[in-house]
Amino acid sequence: MTGLGVTRPSGTVWAPGRGRRPASSVSVRLTASFVLLGLVIMAVAAIGLVVTSQATASVTELSTRRIPLQQANSKLRSVVVDTSGNLRGYVITGDAALRRDYRRSWAQYRGVLASARQACGVDPLACRLLDAQDAAVQRWHRDHATPIDAGNRALGLQPAAYRAARQVLNGFKADNDRLTAVNGDAITRAGSAAVRHQRTGLLLLGTSALLGVLVALVIGVSAVRSLRPPLVRLREVLHRLAAGDLQARAVVEGPAEVRAVSESVNVLAVHSGRLRAEDQARAKVRQLARDLDRRMREHLHADAVADEVVNGIGPLLGVDRVHVRFAHEGRGGPVAAQWTSPGTAELPMDQGLSATDWQAWLESFGPQLQSVTLDAGTTGAAELRNGIDPRLEGVNAALVTPLVAGPEVVGTITVGVRDGGHDWTTAQVSLVEAVAADMGRTVHHARLFEQQGAILGQLRELDRTKSDFLSTISHELRTPLTSIAGYVEMMRDGDAGPVQPMQQNMLEIVGRNTQRLRDLIEDVLMISRVESGAVRSERMPVQVAGLVGQAVTTLRPMAGAGQVRVDVIPTRDEGLVLGDPAQLDRVLLNLIGNAIKFTPAGGRVTVSVAVQDDELVLRVEDTGIGIPAPEVDRLFTRFFRASNATSRQIPGTGLGLAIVGSLVDAHDGRVEVDSAEGRGTTFTVTLPLLDAERHASTRAGSAVRV
Repeated sequence: MTGLGVTRPSGTVWAPGRGRRPASSVSVRLTASFVLLGLVIMAVAAIGLVVTSQATASVTELSTRRIPLQQANSKLRSVVVDTSGNLRGYVITGDAALRRDYRRSWAQYRGVLASARQACGVDPLACRLLDAQDAAVQRWHRDHATPIDAGNRALGLQPAAYRAARQVLNGFKADNDRLTAVNGDAITRAGSAAVRHQRTGLLLLGTSALLGVLVALVIGVSAVRSLRPPLVRLREVLHRLAAGDLQARAVVEGPAEVRAVSESVNVLAVHSGRLRAEDQARAKVRQLARDLDRRMREHLHADAVADEVVNGIGPLLGVDRVHVRFAHEGRGGPVAAQWTSPGTAELPMDQGLSATDWQAWLESFGPQLQSVTLDAGTTGAAELRNGIDPRLEGVNAALVTPLVAGPEVVGTITVGVRDGGHDWTTAQVSLVEAVAADMGRTVHHARLFEQQGAILGQLRELDRTKSDFLSTISHELRTPLTSIAGYVEMMRDGDAGPVQPMQQNMLEIVGRNTQRLRDLIEDVLMISRVESGAVRSERMPVQVAGLVGQAVTTLRPMAGAGQVRVDVIPTRDEGLVLGDPAQLDRVLLNLIGNAIKFTPAGGRVTVSVAVQDDELVLRVEDTGIGIPAPEVDRLFTRFFRASNATSRQIPGTGLGLAIVGSLVDAHDGRVEVDSAEGRGTTFTVTLPLLDAERHASTRAGSAVRV
């Protein structure tokens, strides 16, 4: 079958290289190589550790025993020499200071000897030599130094005693020199051993490093030779895939890891190709849905929308039938539109669904209102009857999708094919559901438009009836009012006989109320004529400043009676506009009259005319009762009166401002209101100025219908 669709995956995964001998793994190679490298390094490091330990022992012996012993032995000799020298100086000179120096030097002897004994450690020869030195020094101190220090200075001057002391000290020096020589030889041997061990350790360390570098180099070269060629070819395949060539495939070669990556790349390429095909199909679905949605919105009637849909998606899907039904009063209406392929029977256009069958269809869609599929093997009676069953009308498989507008199902769209067991593709279902969603909204809007048109026609007819009624009743009321006003005037003039003062007062009341009724009728007639387009305007150049003067003059008696001051701000601008003088005069009378009427005694009304840019601005400002802020937007509504005016029982019809708004609008102007309750109101009328060219073309005046 031709048409829009997406090929389904077969379920197999292409994996080149199956059945070949498993390739060796790079990880196994590297692991074995690094294990060998580690063993070599560990062996060399162990030997180096032994040698280093020996070198450390030699250095430790030098630093902790031999060198401190040499230093202590040297210091011991220095102390003994200083002690004997100070004592000899005291014997020769008798200087007490030298005697004190002798004692200080002798006091240091024990500490230096203890340091030397600690440094000799376990060396027997060194300890014997120290003992011999101490024995000689102790003998010299006992036999020679102590008597002299005790006061026998003459003993030191005896030649025999001096020679005996000298001989003892020479024995000390001999033992000291011997200890220095023996310990020096030990220092030399330990230093040589430390140097030898250090060189051996450095040699072993260099050898292990060289072996490590060589093994690592061999491993790296082997890895590069086994990895680089297949990776380079794999990179080229990836570049081709990234560039959009989804037919590119990687050769499965090299180590096991590279082979696995190559096989994964090939599988991903297959899936990418499949996904791209599905994306292209979905993009085509979206484009088709957009085109159908655009064409549907060009129609304002549900049947026309249905015709557009069935003729649009039938050929695109490659199916055999598409038909649409609309819901009607809880039932399935007859087929509103259908499209069939050649050789497929059409459904009867007058056959609908019963309420039972329609309810069965609604239940089959489920709570989510999803599409359902039917084929020759579908069981269930209610949903497969009365022209819906695809088997009864030459098709064996169908896709039925609800047309939804909000929570309501307004119809169904059915797509059928003649081959049984048809497998509907994702793209086909998506297209039908997208079109159904757009169609549901469009049909809903079309029905709303039809309802709106019907309601609008009814409103227009009602408005026309209302205008005719107002016009008729106004005309009918004018005649008796004219008669009443005439007879009241005759009675006040005494034509019917003398009139008593009380009767005169009554006649004045009747006259005022007659005039109020006449004004109300005139306002009703005017607003009716304006809204129906029956008002004819004599358009000519009008100087608004002159009309303002006339209106103020007319209303001064009213202002005087109410004790309201009316001021006119003069202007030098001519201020010509193209308009009807009578209508503009009515605008002025209404605005200024309202200002006077709603301004308490002692208040003020200011009228001004000015030219701003290309417009004439008329402003009427009062200090009256003002208008409550929530009611300002309703001022120009017919029969509306402000609540504070009603509560003060100020008479009025509520039509004056509606007439003002209509007349100003007919003159291409606008009216603005600025008011605050208790502080007054300002009405601003803006009219376009008459330019010279327009003045010339309308100088003679013309009748304009507004």
